[in-house]
Amino acid sequence: FMRRLILLLSFFLLTSCNAQKLSQPTGLLCELLRYPEKAAITDSQPEFSWIVPTGIEKQNAFRILVSSSKKLIEENNSDYWDSGKISSSQSISISYNGKPLSSHMIYFWKVKIWDSIGNESEYSEPQQFFTSELDNESAEWPGKSNYVKLPDSSWVSENRQISTFYKISPKKLTRVNEKRWFADFGKAAFATLELEIDAKNFDSISVFLGERKNEDFSVNKIPGHSNIGFEKFLLRLNKGLHKYQIKIPTHHSNSPNHQKLAPFYPEVLPFRYVEIISNENIVINEITQLSLFYPFDDYSSNFESSDSNLNKVWNLCKYTLKATPFLGVYADGNRERMPYE
Repeated sequence: FMRRLILLLSFFLLTSCNAQKLSQPTGLLCELLRYPEKAAITDSQPEFSWIVPTGIEKQNAFRILVSSSKKLIEENNSDYWDSGKISSSQSISISYNGKPLSSHMIYFWKVKIWDSIGNESEYSEPQQFFTSELDNESAEWPGKSNYVKLPDSSWVSENRQISTFYKISPKKLTRVNEKRWFADFGKAAFATLELEIDAKNFDSISVFLGERKNEDFSVNKIPGHSNIGFEKFLLRLNKGLHKYQIKIPTHHSNSPNHQKLAPFYPEVLPFRYVEIISNENIVINEITQLSLFYPFDDYSSNFESSDSNLNKVWNLCKYTLKATPFLGVYADGNRERMPYE
């Protein structure tokens, strides 16, 4: 009897262990976009990806739900696609295979997985995506960035994340004399400039944005043979305390398929240094670089070695990948603005 009891208890313990719930999948992607709710999808069969929970040796199966409402997906129900349990270790680029999706609609999806011994995970947190005009067999690559207005009146880009402006303060701000200010933002960025100025009278100042500096705390204004340059702007001031934003002229290029900024964004150019020439009746309270960046995770990669120069090279390369794709593609942002990938 004792032997049978021990075997029975062992069976229940083993069954209990095997039936444990796994952690939910994370890192959901739709069309390889981390934030598909901030884009407009044109693929009628979008592809889904996720990260298998840590500690699982192998994913053995998955189940995807796609719904047209948040309520349905939170209740683990779907009205567009329930893949059922599919035996597969694949967790990248699973194509949608449900009812035909409609253009200009919001959808939600989630996924659960099973491991190699049959343990089942919780469903992932749901992810939202928005469809634009869905593609067809005759559709051609537009050769440019297209922007779509969402139902909440915000704007997004088709099939790409939208870039965002970030406010960056100077690493060093110097009042050279009563008539000249100089700011160093530490790194060049595609940006425009915001100023808070208190003027005693209606007045004007000269603003220089550049990529090189002189030793006397001024922007290098000598045109070079390279594309490293500067721009001068005349800013007219109102009397009193006001905020101003430099209006950079729209970038024009004769190159085919060059990329344009969204019409609702101010134009940008690359600069690190700012020189302002004013007079003693003007007080500059704030100088802010409005830098435009595509979504970038600063903490997802790291490198450190015993060679300080090698560390600098790595950090330069990493920042280049952060600073250049503000148009949604890796491109030269100061000349032809053509994608090179």
